[in-house]
Amino acid sequence: MTPRRRPGSTDRRTFLKTAGAVAGTAVAAGFPAVLRAQAPTVKIGTLHCVTGPLAEPGQACRVGAQMAADAINAAGGIKSMGGARIELLLGDTQTKAEVARAEAVGDDHDADMSHAHEAHDAHEPAHARPLPFAPTDSPWLITVPLLLLGLFSIISGYLNAAAFKTNYFDRWIEAAVGVELPKGGEFKWVNALPSVIMIAAGFAISLAVCMKIFGTADSKLKGLTRRSRVLGAGYSFLVNKYYLDYLYEQVIVHGIAHPIAAGAYWINQHVLDGVVNAVGIGGRKTGDWVYKNVDQRVVDGAVNGSGTVARTTGGVLQPVQSGKVSMYGALLFGAAAVGALVLVLVNS
Repeated sequence: MTPRRRPGSTDRRTFLKTAGAVAGTAVAAGFPAVLRAQAPTVKIGTLHCVTGPLAEPGQACRVGAQMAADAINAAGGIKSMGGARIELLLGDTQTKAEVARAEAVGDDHDADMSHAHEAHDAHEPAHARPLPFAPTDSPWLITVPLLLLGLFSIISGYLNAAAFKTNYFDRWIEAAVGVELPKGGEFKWVNALPSVIMIAAGFAISLAVCMKIFGTADSKLKGLTRRSRVLGAGYSFLVNKYYLDYLYEQVIVHGIAHPIAAGAYWINQHVLDGVVNAVGIGGRKTGDWVYKNVDQRVVDGAVNGSGTVARTTGGVLQPVQSGKVSMYGALLFGAAAVGALVLVLVNS
């Protein structure tokens, strides 16, 4: 026989179901990060020259890129990628070509951008991958334009090569300006042979050194600039472009801009601030004088005087405006009596 429940009571099964539902709801509300999938993040590498001679426009470009990323994230991320958020991987080229290249390819000595390359290796196009014969060198995207530039340079050189009796440039210039150019000495291979040998030797030596340093095989030339202070100093001298940027920024610009900035700061602190402070002090004193003399004495006096006059006038008129019928009747009777007396006097 099933026991009867009292009205309003809850059995054990109903209680357990309700408690389980409430607990599940509390867990889902308290731990949304566990129950809901997080939006993916898209990392984008951005290179700007935030230091160096072009720092001002570079910093503006970086701020613009960050504002664009923040606006997209605030609007819900990239809709086509499920609301993916944008994360910028910032890089500074220092207004130097070699630093920009190092940031772009992710060299070991400055790997701010290397994370971007790791994140996009799986989706990287073939033309942007490193060269197969030089993994640490520039990718095809940078190398191909350089190869085309070198090819056109060779073609341009042969257009006016004295060794092959071609002087197209001379003819074009003479036809353009209408003046015959002076002729040089006759070309002889004997005289040019030492220069050709030196160029070939320099190319061969440079190629051999590059293969030793940047190749995959072990070589004593690798890390030589780190082991030798003299070679390291020479390497730093070349990498820093003969320290011309340092000379320009730290010596020339600093020597000119620093005194000007110091003078402008002194003028701002002592002249402009002094004028502003003097105007402020004068305005405060003028305000105090107007308050004490004009506001307190003139304006308040006029207001108080008008109030006194109004109060006195009200006191005089108060009996007239008291609203007593007997007083109004007496005044009316008196006026009538005076009128009658005047008529009697006039008619007699």
